[in-house]
Amino acid sequence: MAKKRQYGFDLTDFGDEKTFKKVLKKNNLSIKSKKECEQTDIGTYCKFRWKNKKLELITGCEPIKGECRGPYHRKVDKGYTSYIGIEGEEKAVEKLAADINKHAIWIKGQNRRGREFI
Repeated sequence: MAKKRQYGFDLTDFGDEKTFKKVLKKNNLSIKSKKECEQTDIGTYCKFRWKNKKLELITGCEPIKGECRGPYHRKVDKGYTSYIGIEGEEKAVEKLAADINKHAIWIKGQNRRGREFI
């Protein structure tokens, strides 16, 4: 059984949707996300998920469509993921984290030990 791992990124931007798609493809993740929303006291918050058998990527914004997660109605911003969480098999998580670090144009911060941001 493969060792499991989590990794997190604070606010992250890839600059455009094409760059984000490249990262998905390099890690065998589908281009299509699954949107999950929940109602809170201040509005509806959504997360976006991409997964395969070894790995799951969770973001606060959908960088291909430019859709954001919360009631603050951020403008359409393709390439912007907001927060990122990764979990899955250790080697797959490490590869995806390295690709994010390589291709993102801006990362506010990261946690190599867990999904603290989302």
